[in-house]
Amino acid sequence: MHKHLIAFLVLVSLMVLPSFALGACRVDVSRVRQTETSESYIQLTCPVEENATVSLLITDGGGGTVYQRNYPNCEGIFQSEEIYLRLDGTSSHYTVELAWNTNVYQTDILLKAPKLENNTACSTGVALSEVTGQKTWLSATVLDLASLASAPETYPVHASNAYTLGEVTFSLSSGQLAVSFEPKEGSDCSLLSSSVDIAFTAVDARALGTKKFHGLHTSLGQSVPMGDARYICVLLQLKVSYIPSALETSPPVTWEAQIRRWEDMQSETAEGSNG
Repeated sequence: MHKHLIAFLVLVSLMVLPSFALGACRVDVSRVRQTETSESYIQLTCPVEENATVSLLITDGGGGTVYQRNYPNCEGIFQSEEIYLRLDGTSSHYTVELAWNTNVYQTDILLKAPKLENNTACSTGVALSEVTGQKTWLSATVLDLASLASAPETYPVHASNAYTLGEVTFSLSSGQLAVSFEPKEGSDCSLLSSSVDIAFTAVDARALGTKKFHGLHTSLGQSVPMGDARYICVLLQLKVSYIPSALETSPPVTWEAQIRRWEDMQSETAEGSNG
């Protein structure tokens, strides 16, 4: 018996796993106890002895049977067909139980909605193309610091030129500007990096998003002094990964009040130049 078992283990260790179809999450249930995937199909594998009957049971988060099947006369490396798992909302939980002879393996699978990876997001306000003349979908936010000193201002965050990812809040305390970002619940947003460029004049603002910009550069979580400025134009750029199916489509990039502020900022810059 021991000789046969040793021979079987050696055979399994030397076997080359069969090729798998693309687009399915492949799980060795003898080794993996839990896994996360955004693939809609799973393919289950497990080493088995010769002429084994493999029993497969998949249940959902409520314990209901989703898939059940017996596979007779299996040997070497068992491999199931590709099995479809339905996604409800942004995530669904499934439990896989696979058994042969006296061996029973159980694996938890968390199915999550696919993410958009390493995408760009920005705060809404006035279209950057209106400020700089660039051909871009990005937008900037014009802030009146006198107004901001009285109360923080919050604006939607525009992601991938398609979705409302969350909100950005600008606040001013003791002459220090702070910028914070809050993603929408369920978006599973990962913030990879942040960039906050601040122009104190309309002239500087026209270079936002280019190598010619010489204004203030900072990032989220940093407080920066505003001096005696009245208006600033802020280009907030975020690199993010998130679940788009959890989000609403994007609001308009340009707000009428922001256009008026941009006009006021230009007028102030012109008056400062003349003075």
